[in-house]
Amino acid sequence: MSTSRNFKSYAGTTVVVPATTEEHLRAHADVNEVLGEALALLDLNSGFTIAEVDLGRQVGYSGAVKTARVKENEETTWAKRVGRDIYSRVVKATPIKASTVVLIVAKNDDVYNLVTAYIGELSPREPTDKFFERGSANVELLRESVEHWRSYALVEDAEVFDLSTTIEATFEEIIKM
Repeated sequence: MSTSRNFKSYAGTTVVVPATTEEHLRAHADVNEVLGEALALLDLNSGFTIAEVDLGRQVGYSGAVKTARVKENEETTWAKRVGRDIYSRVVKATPIKASTVVLIVAKNDDVYNLVTAYIGELSPREPTDKFFERGSANVELLRESVEHWRSYALVEDAEVFDLSTTIEATFEEIIKM
């Protein structure tokens, strides 16, 4: 039986890192070095917390970079991250130095669970996220996601992405996959 990692928030509340999140964090392995420090600055005062915590110094590199805006029907490059089954928009670029850590924490049955954490700035869900498969109620959020990711992409990195999955597709084509 594996044990979950636990951290303390600003008010001393325990934050658990479940096995599913540990798997998810494989794509954000660099955040592990500062995860405890960032969580210690987080004030958990609700059932669901999304926060960008500035640690006041460079803590790593953001894998998301601003790009030239992709036209509506223009093909762009996509690949799957290791351990994930959705496509992410990727570009060959240099990661950007970052001082912030994004943390998402959800409270379930009086337990605070880390949902995700990564170095960089808060971004909308990717348009290929399984969240958008849940019906038409998310049409506006999907539109906002596409608008954001038309001008941003993740840095192509062989340690993060399975480059054998690389494809060219439009946003419309990738969302239908």
